[in-house]
Amino acid sequence: MSKRFSYFSLASVICLGLFGGVAAQFGWGRWHPNPSAAPFKIGYNHSPPNTFLVDSTAQGYAVDIFGEACRRLRIPVEWVYLPDGPDKGLGEGQADLWTQVGDLPSRHAYMYISRPWNAATFYRVSPAGRRSSAPASIAIRPLPIFAAIANSQFPAAKQRIYPADAEVVTSVCDGTADAGLIAPGRLVVQELRSAAHCFDRLEFSPVHGADIVWGVGATLKRPDARFAADAIREEISRMARDGAISTHALRKYQDPLNELALITQLDESQFRHDWMAAGILTLGALLLGLAWQTRRLSLARRAAEDSDRAKSEFLASMSHEIRTPMNGIIGMTSLLRDSQPTPQQAEYIDTVHTSAEALLQVINDILDFSKFASGKFSLHPQPCHLNQVLDAIYRLLTPIANAKSLRFIFDTAGLQHSRVILDSGRLRQAVLNLCYNAIKFTAQGQVTLVASSQPAGPGLARIRIAVRDTGCGIPAVKLPHLFQPFTQLHRDANLGGTGLGLAISRQLVQAMGGELSVSSQEGLGSEFLLVVPAPVVTLAPEKQSPMLSPAARNGELALMRVLVAEDNEVNRRVILGLLEKRGMQVSLVQNGADAVQQATAQTFDIILMDNQMPVLDGVGATREIRRAGIQTPIIAFTASAMEWEVHRCRQAGMNDVLFKPVDLRALDEMLRRYVPPSPAAECQQAPSS
Repeated sequence: MSKRFSYFSLASVICLGLFGGVAAQFGWGRWHPNPSAAPFKIGYNHSPPNTFLVDSTAQGYAVDIFGEACRRLRIPVEWVYLPDGPDKGLGEGQADLWTQVGDLPSRHAYMYISRPWNAATFYRVSPAGRRSSAPASIAIRPLPIFAAIANSQFPAAKQRIYPADAEVVTSVCDGTADAGLIAPGRLVVQELRSAAHCFDRLEFSPVHGADIVWGVGATLKRPDARFAADAIREEISRMARDGAISTHALRKYQDPLNELALITQLDESQFRHDWMAAGILTLGALLLGLAWQTRRLSLARRAAEDSDRAKSEFLASMSHEIRTPMNGIIGMTSLLRDSQPTPQQAEYIDTVHTSAEALLQVINDILDFSKFASGKFSLHPQPCHLNQVLDAIYRLLTPIANAKSLRFIFDTAGLQHSRVILDSGRLRQAVLNLCYNAIKFTAQGQVTLVASSQPAGPGLARIRIAVRDTGCGIPAVKLPHLFQPFTQLHRDANLGGTGLGLAISRQLVQAMGGELSVSSQEGLGSEFLLVVPAPVVTLAPEKQSPMLSPAARNGELALMRVLVAEDNEVNRRVILGLLEKRGMQVSLVQNGADAVQQATAQTFDIILMDNQMPVLDGVGATREIRRAGIQTPIIAFTASAMEWEVHRCRQAGMNDVLFKPVDLRALDEMLRRYVPPSPAAECQQAPSS
């Protein structure tokens, strides 16, 4: 429907334009005299030979031609002497019409200019042999059109004003000015006879791009002035064609002014050519419209894909470049915490660590927002325990609430369905953001996290998670803007934030098929309600495996031999310190080629592989190791948190991905996931003979 409407609109506009052009060509809508209309005030100034004063009366060939055209059209006129020229006269409405006005784009804002009936080519006057040099000064007449040409063609030259063309030529001849600017029509040439003695010492060269056409000027302050201007211009053309102008000019000025007829013929030829070309183009556009639209959509799609690819590459690069030093900061502060610092040093270390984690959260928010904006976001629902997910949030934020002397209440009594299929990581991210905001904007009182559920159909539950606080609340007028990106309703520098958290939380909930809403009363607090549907899962009882104590698990980690491929010196020191602290035997290499050589020469229990390395990157190194038949678990240790990067790693044969900056809990979980079985376990599993 929209495409059909677009084509119909395009065809309608083109047909109307063609009709208007034909109407103008054949004279429809021409000027018709109105006896009751006020006379048109025609402005003029002292600009020989176009107009000049004789006994306080307007004279000159422009006055003669213009007046005869008005007489033929029975347009009542009165002549008004305005020495400041057409810009002020027409712009302020002191005059309704002007005999001829140079068609400068800047003038269209305050006057109307008809199609041309006269034209001029501007010439540069230069001393012989110096027409190519840049002039320091240029002589011009005191007219806006001369000033406009001088400004555009000789912007660095100082302008010297002279009342007549002969004086302009003389000033160049005697060296007062370096160059001059004239528009030598045949009547103007008669005035230059007084400067003929200078011609042998001067050169006259046309100024490229300085051809100016002159039309009838009309004020915008009188509605019918532009119609009168068009009618007068057409009548002047007819006078040029029927010889009236040549007859009059030859009698009075001994010059037939034949160029006016040539200008008229050229303009009308150009006018007909333009409309014929428009007609041909219109037919071609209508015939080829569908193909053009298809091509346009194809190019737009390709440009969008290129832009999206470039943005993804930029975000991946920025993520890598920012996360790499962040890994050094967070990793080193984690090691410093275990080095028995003094209380004051411990406080400094905690401050650095907290600040680094806050910066990391900003980076994660921006990456998540870009994923939503580009449509690259995806969920990974898996069976999960809601109680465990929410309890982890409660335990994580309780110390922060206690530091502000707030009560943090956690209630899951109404949660009837604990085991459901959800993307627990994204649900945790949304709820954690809501709880953290509640604590941040609550000065005293309490924050409550309440979870409940109810059946929503066969095998389906509706999960309701409410976060309530007794904080400052949100004004009703600001609630509609709350979930907009980069919106911060509380401009407190101490609170920080990017204004993306709530926007991302709502997008996450909506991606899960749910809704996030808010109710608030200023000064009394707020409640954010998260509702998501989720399939209920009844898991079979898991076989109990012997539980190992943390000490035993650490003992297993101590038996592991780890190969780390990392080119960044700081990151090597961080990961080496973290792994050696766990008692592991670590081998370090600085590029993918060395990683392949070490993996084929020795036996390792696990390989930590950076993605961006010289010589051979992590993906290429992994492919080489897999081609060699080595099945050692390979973990991508990367600073790029983009999903397509994770997919690329898994396609190359990597078993898992660990993001920088390193999270100690994620590191321990990852390492323990790939702990090799102990000899005792292998013997226990071996079949008896």
